[in-house]
Amino acid sequence: MTNNEKIPIKEEIVVASLDVLGMGKILDSKEGSKKALHILNHIFQNTVDNFAYKISDDKPIPTFGYAVKFGDSIYLIGDPNQSIEEQTSHLILRVSGLIMMGVYRCDTRFLLRAGIARGDLIDVVLGVTGKPPNHVKNVTERVIIGNSMSHANYLEECQLWIGGAVSGDLDCKSCMNYLVKYDIPLDPEKKIPKSFKPKYAINWLKVAKQNDIDITQTNEIIDAISKVIGRNRKKDNIKIKRTKEFVDYILKEKLYE
Repeated sequence: MTNNEKIPIKEEIVVASLDVLGMGKILDSKEGSKKALHILNHIFQNTVDNFAYKISDDKPIPTFGYAVKFGDSIYLIGDPNQSIEEQTSHLILRVSGLIMMGVYRCDTRFLLRAGIARGDLIDVVLGVTGKPPNHVKNVTERVIIGNSMSHANYLEECQLWIGGAVSGDLDCKSCMNYLVKYDIPLDPEKKIPKSFKPKYAINWLKVAKQNDIDITQTNEIIDAISKVIGRNRKKDNIKIKRTKEFVDYILKEKLYE
């Protein structure tokens, strides 16, 4: 790509940012690198391909666009051929399935936190042409970057729990069955613009219930795997406490039906 070439930018697209909580501690454990790779690969495979979890009696969780991995984070990028509302809906369903999978079904259990937001995106192939005398080979690299990714990542980082939230400026009407209006626990040290502040939490417990999982045991499961979250004990305890409060709320109000 030269300075004179037009940059192929998508002005409006929806992105989900996923973070595996406690990845540092996982890596430091016995055979930690293998465990971490297994988790990331499991997420990646179940992101770009259809998997068996259902969102209703007869409809699989839809696949879309593509996913991009950066270290222990994964970005799911909406299909630019769809409307913003359709992208948002599909990402909500996919993210709810991935959070559920980590808590209940993967051989190596893991805890996910997710943020869904919108913005721009550049998807371009950069190239370097080898020239004498160094005789460097021609090299190309696909680069995907945009403020949609930074917005989603920031929203994900602001949350103090296991779960996910949607940016306040996104239209979620077609997917309200999988969202819950909830006071999402946010890090008081982080500033969130008013229009960006999330109003709805992703109801991953509803997806679990639709897949015949006994969600009444969720808090016990969370307790059992919470040791992988990390080293900051104070924030670790807050994340677990807030997650369990959300689970209790969903069960009490029967919002899994």
